[in-house]
Amino acid sequence: MNKCLGLPILAFAGFSLMACSAMNENDSATTNEPVERFAAPGEQQLRASGNEPFWSLQVFAEQIHFHRMGEEAEVFALTSQTQSPETSRYRFSSNAYAGTLVVQAETCHDSMTGMPYPYTASVQIPGETLHGCAGDPSQLLQVNPWQFYQLDTHAVADLVLVTLYFDGERVSGSTGCNRYFGGYELTGENLVFGNLGVTKMACDGPRNEAEQAFLAVINDVHRFDIDAEGHLILHSSHGQTLKAKPYTPEK
Repeated sequence: MNKCLGLPILAFAGFSLMACSAMNENDSATTNEPVERFAAPGEQQLRASGNEPFWSLQVFAEQIHFHRMGEEAEVFALTSQTQSPETSRYRFSSNAYAGTLVVQAETCHDSMTGMPYPYTASVQIPGETLHGCAGDPSQLLQVNPWQFYQLDTHAVADLVLVTLYFDGERVSGSTGCNRYFGGYELTGENLVFGNLGVTKMACDGPRNEAEQAFLAVINDVHRFDIDAEGHLILHSSHGQTLKAKPYTPEK
C-alpha cells in the first residue's frame, strides 16, 4: 500500500480528530430530533470529495455536510469517530438514513485532475459506496523539507545540497549555490511558484551547474506528485521534472 510519505496516523491531529469518548454522551447511532438543531457547524475539520458521480463531504465538530452535484446539501449529525493506526471512521445519521465515512492514511490521486491528496476516502450509505480523496494536498508538501537529487537530466553531485522548504504560503531553500525564497499557489489542479528571489553569491563547478539546472525549471513548474517511495516530483509545463526525497537538516 502506498503510504502517505510514511506519515503516522498522528497526522490526523491536524484535523482535530478525537476518540469516540470525546463525543457528547447524548449522541447515538440515530437521532429523533431534526439535525437542524445545530445552528452553526463551526470550523471545517476535514473535506473529502470524489468524481463520477460527483460528491463532496465536509466534517465539522458535530455535523457532516454531504453534497451531490445537482442536489441540495444534506446535513447529518456526527454520531461517533473512531481510529486505528491507519484508518479513521466517522459515523453520521439523520432522520432519513445513516452512513459512514472511512478515511485511510494512503496517498490518493483525484481521478480527473491527478492532484495527489494525503488520504483516501469512501462514503458508505444505503445502497452504494462512493470513493474519493480527502485532506489538503498542501500537507504532502509541508510534511518535511525536500532534497533534490535529479534536476531534469542533471543528477545533483555529491556534497551539493539543493533543497525546498514549504512553510505556510511561502517557500525557501538552496539552489546548490545561493538561497532562494518566494511564494507558491496550490489550486485544484496546479502547483505554481511565484517569482523567486535569489541571493547573488558566485559559485563555480558542480554548485553552479546545479543552480542553473534548478532555476531553469522551478519557475515553470505547474503540478506535483508523490511517487510510491514518498519522493516529491515537480513537473514543468514543458515536460521537465525535478525529483526530491525527504530531507532531515543537520542540527
